[in-house]
Amino acid sequence: MPESIYINQVPFLTQRSDIAKQGIYFSYKASYWQTFAVQFFHGNLPLAKINFYHDLQNPLPINVGKQIELDLPRTFPGNTIYSTPSRMKHLRQVLHVCAIQNPFIGYCQSMSHVASILLLLYPKSGVVSIMNLMIRHIIPEYWTQNMNGVITDAIALERLFSKKLPELFRHFQDLRIDVPSLTTGWFMTLYSAILPLSTTLRLWDYFFTKGSCALIKTAFCFFSMYQQDLLAQTDLCEVDKFLKGKFKSFTDWTLLTQEINACPLSSSKIRKYQKRIHLEVESRSKERMIQELKRTNFTEVELEKLHILFTTSTKHLGGNLPNSDLSGLLKSTLPPLSLQDLARVLYSISYPQNDTSTQDSLDSLHRLFDTNTDGAISFKEFCLGLCVFFKGPKQDKLKFAFMAFDYNNNGTIEKEEMLTFLQNYYKVCHMDLQSSDASKITDEVFLSYNTSKDNKLSFDDFCTACDKEPLLKYIYGSQEASM
Repeated sequence: MPESIYINQVPFLTQRSDIAKQGIYFSYKASYWQTFAVQFFHGNLPLAKINFYHDLQNPLPINVGKQIELDLPRTFPGNTIYSTPSRMKHLRQVLHVCAIQNPFIGYCQSMSHVASILLLLYPKSGVVSIMNLMIRHIIPEYWTQNMNGVITDAIALERLFSKKLPELFRHFQDLRIDVPSLTTGWFMTLYSAILPLSTTLRLWDYFFTKGSCALIKTAFCFFSMYQQDLLAQTDLCEVDKFLKGKFKSFTDWTLLTQEINACPLSSSKIRKYQKRIHLEVESRSKERMIQELKRTNFTEVELEKLHILFTTSTKHLGGNLPNSDLSGLLKSTLPPLSLQDLARVLYSISYPQNDTSTQDSLDSLHRLFDTNTDGAISFKEFCLGLCVFFKGPKQDKLKFAFMAFDYNNNGTIEKEEMLTFLQNYYKVCHMDLQSSDASKITDEVFLSYNTSKDNKLSFDDFCTACDKEPLLKYIYGSQEASM
């Protein structure tokens, strides 16, 4: 391949696939990958600037940080290229910033493998930029909680496999080998966990021009290349051992390129399969979720409405809602569902005040929904949170309300917390009352029901107040609404 095509300012390339299949020199890969990705998947728009060290100061959700720490030593263990202390530190920082940049995902296993390899070619902020492109444009929903993207591609491979390699497909069926289960891990790590580094880098040249189509076609070509050998295997363990052995030492990119060029699967055909199957996967995912959530006491019609509104808000977020977007969703979603009273209560929790009090109240709201503390809210968490207040028994509703009032999460409600909520509630409800009215109610509640006389309401104190104080009784005791 002539070296003259490599220049610092990479032009728009009309023969990207041919260049990628032949291979790009290591020193040029970073420039070409970013150029391919931006031109092919990002509409040639400039990438957003990464404020790396600023984001690094932001704390991670508890579970996200724990999962990253668990995966660091499991990423290419024993490989000195990746496992030095400095490399581990840089990888930890990259995954931290990537989680902050993509709160609807946080962190998913296999991201560490991809980021480790990218660190060989890019500075840390550059790795985050490329990871953002992957997450949002190139392989969306690969690393999300629902994994609908990678499930779609694994099923697309299976169906194309069944049509083009029917003998091997029937053999796999006889051995009870599930093709999606076998290949999902290949796709999620972009083959980096199974192929040698040199082969992975060559494959990624191709991946950055074709996206997930390249992953599907590569898997198909491997099955085609080894068809006769795979037909001789007699069970899943033998198939798995054979493939791992072949992949571990596979460096014949020329052979694989020949297979790719001769492959009967065009990218346009693969994309048609992906589009159709993705709709099926989303539909099945929705049906499973709605069936599981029927125990919430929402009707199927109510769950359908909630699902439509939730997925509309999370369409490009892999089915998860970042905690930071919850307040806006509650404000826009609940009133159309005739949940005005609930909307007022929940939005009152996060009604804008000064920066500090607003953040405390938002944190309080997030705790009510983000039960697994991963920094994002799934549809299941969203419905379960609403159910407690809207459909749950009185005691559960009061626990929910107590947590909402307890902005600083210290297990008690302080005067300032109750006063802030009541003032917000007046504003949200457009009630013609003065700030002094909220202050008066707060003083009366603490005078009458604060049994320890320490200006802090315990949960029992709060329950008593909600049974007897008229406004609290209305908010938390006698609301009813229907969709």
